[in-house]
Formats: sequence, C-alpha cells, structure tokens
Amino acid sequence: MAKIQYGNNYALTPAECESGFWLYWNRPHTRAEILAMRTDRGDVGKWMLFYNLDKINNRWEEAVEHFENGNLRGVDSLKVSTNRPNPRATDQNIKVIIFYCRNSDNEAEILATGRRIIYYMQYDEQPFLYYKTDEQTRAGTIATGSRKNHLYKLSTDIDRDEYEANET
Repeated sequence: MAKIQYGNNYALTPAECESGFWLYWNRPHTRAEILAMRTDRGDVGKWMLFYNLDKINNRWEEAVEHFENGNLRGVDSLKVSTNRPNPRATDQNIKVIIFYCRNSDNEAEILATGRRIIYYMQYDEQPFLYYKTDEQTRAGTIATGSRKNHLYKLSTDIDRDEYEANET
C-alpha cells in the first residue's frame, strides 16, 4: 500500500504507528477560519467510521483522497486511530476514522454530511453511522461507562441511485 505523503515526508500508516493514538489530516485554513474554529469549539462534532485493523490503512487513504478531492463537503478535518493500545477503546482490533464537522446543532447539514460520507466511503461495516459532539466525547465512551454517546444516527443502508439523483 502506498503511504500518504505529508509534504515531502512519508508518514507511518495507522496500522504501523504505535507512538501516538492518532494521525491527523487537515486542509490549510485561513487565519479567520482558525479563529472561528477556536471560538466555535462547543459546536464541533464528528462522524465515526469503525474498521478492523486489517482494513484501516486502505480506508484511511480513501478518506484522505475524498477529503482532498472535495467530495466530503461539510468535513473540516480527519483523524484515524493508530495501533497504539487505547484504554478508551472497547476492542483494540477495531480502529476508527473521525470526520470532524462544525455546526452540530444544524441537524439537516450534519445529516447531509453523514450521508455524503456513507456514499463516498461506501461504508457498510456497521448498520449505523454515529455523530457525536466533542462535549459528548469528553463525557466518556461506552467503554468508560457512558450510556448514550451520540447526537445523530444514520442507517448505512443507502440507495446509491437515489443519493446520486438528489446530490446533482
């Protein structure tokens, strides 16, 4: 598998990395965007796609490609869990790709972004895709005792033809 290039250096793939919990991918932001993100932190959340460790490298590369190609409108940045053991994870062989979004209380916009992610990532690993706010993340995970840790939920069983008709 080709490694994702960061500038002129190649980074480790998620499955190879054990030194940190996450690898990140961001697009360049203007100063105004950075300031807005800092003040809007309470309104940030994420869609979470879970994959087995043996699939995470290829799926991460696909996510970055879709992000860079502009297919994931509504997604501000990405991160992926690495092979470093994480005490907040329920299963160490399941990894997650995080798709960060703002405007968590704009349900229509967030759900449209989620459907876009399901479509472009062809996500069918789980029956549902979950969105949670950063505030919910700080409150804990199911592994740490949190009961409901999502704000929105979408079925991953989408009609691709219907999606394409509505997106154009």
